Amino acid sequence: MKSKYHNDFKMMQTIHYALLSGILLFAAVAYFVDPVNPKVEGLYDLFRYLVPGLAAMTLLAGRFVTKPIFATAANKESLNAKLDVFRTGMLIRWALAEGAALFAIVAFMLTGNLVMLLVGLALALYLFTLRPSPEAAGAALELSESEYREFF
Repeated sequence: MKSKYHNDFKMMQTIHYALLSGILLFAAVAYFVDPVNPKVEGLYDLFRYLVPGLAAMTLLAGRFVTKPIFATAANKESLNAKLDVFRTGMLIRWALAEGAALFAIVAFMLTGNLVMLLVGLALALYLFTLRPSPEAAGAALELSESEYREFF
């Protein structure tokens, strides 16, 4: 028997996979469609530091921004309210990772430097690891054992 939270996690997983698919499709289009166009000169020096820096800041910001959001779950009475907090925090993390990945792919399109594309794909891999699950919610929200069991 599925728990009443099964559909909530399915909905979050659908959003998560849609974001991930968008990054991967855009990366494929950028790689295969634009090999002939001349690249913008002089941008490589700028993006060489900006893209990895933005990627690192995104990973750190995702942790620091969502940590206090997840901490507010302790004040919530119902598990539904706590799950809403988890959903909000994860959407923020996903958006940050997706934004940095798309920026890296655009940098690849402008410079033709494959390293930029690889940074974008690494961020997509990071986004993949942020898959929503009852286990991830239990860990992020520090749920009690009885609350955690309600997910199953």
